Amino acid sequence: MKKLKSYVISCCAVVMFCASVALFGMFGCDVNADPTRLTRVGDNIILGWEEVTTDVSGNVEYIDYYTIYYRLHGASDWIAYIKLVATNGTVFHVDLGNGTWDFGVSATDFSGNESEIHSSLDMTAIPTGGWYLLWSYDQENLPPKVPAGLRIVSE
Repeated sequence: MKKLKSYVISCCAVVMFCASVALFGMFGCDVNADPTRLTRVGDNIILGWEEVTTDVSGNVEYIDYYTIYYRLHGASDWIAYIKLVATNGTVFHVDLGNGTWDFGVSATDFSGNESEIHSSLDMTAIPTGGWYLLWSYDQENLPPKVPAGLRIVSE
């Protein structure tokens, strides 16, 4: 399978967050073990990315479509969400439900060659070190923050 030239995906929720993920199809993804958790309350997010115009050799490349993927944070298998020709797409909460999610994108040329999936967990993602999304339709379904400052108070 021929891999497509590196590209950048920018992800932003409609109101709540913005992040960018630098992607490098030629070398694969470096995944961070401790990415940033972002929180979104609402019914959708919009993912967008720069158009891929060359292959890994620098030759002109024409993309047939892009595929947005998602998976539960910590899972290994990606699920294809939607194929589109535009360089942006909307992901709806009703399709995924409440949960903690990773997102990715690939590009496929007219010969059927698909790039690797590059995810929001990449080390080069912004926020630096990658991100994943805790997504709830409403505030009532969000868990409390993780406690901090655990220590011994008496011996």
